[in-house]
Amino acid sequence: DEQVRYRAARRLALKNAMEQLPDPENRVTLSDQRDALGLPTPRMYWNVGEYERRGTEVTREHYDRIAEMLGATNIKHSKEGAFSNRQHITGTLSMGNDPATSVTDQWGRAHDHENLFMVGTGVMPTVGTCNVTLTAAALALRTADRILEETQHG
Repeated sequence: DEQVRYRAARRLALKNAMEQLPDPENRVTLSDQRDALGLPTPRMYWNVGEYERRGTEVTREHYDRIAEMLGATNIKHSKEGAFSNRQHITGTLSMGNDPATSVTDQWGRAHDHENLFMVGTGVMPTVGTCNVTLTAAALALRTADRILEETQHG
């Protein structure tokens, strides 16, 4: 108990979540591999660009200044160039006006299937640094309102 109290009062962890710019090369496609049901498994392409790398460097510089002002010792950084999974995949069903560059329209309706609506983080073309849950919920409610509006009769 004494060690827990001692360490908790003397330890600080700082973390940043960098915004990632949209990159058309980052995507999910179907692979040549099949699952147990014979369905194609997903293949993910993901790369971190210069904007994100530089932002991480600048953030590290700021964190070092903060640590210095606090008189910190035993400072540990994440491995350079290592970016962790944010676990909020977006854009796999991107909204947009052009069927050539998006999967759904602004309401989450599939460009190719008039009666198919999609909701969730997949319709978001990009994401900032915040958790996407509330935005996904708002988009889902917005889509539900649109479906209700279109299906109400007289």
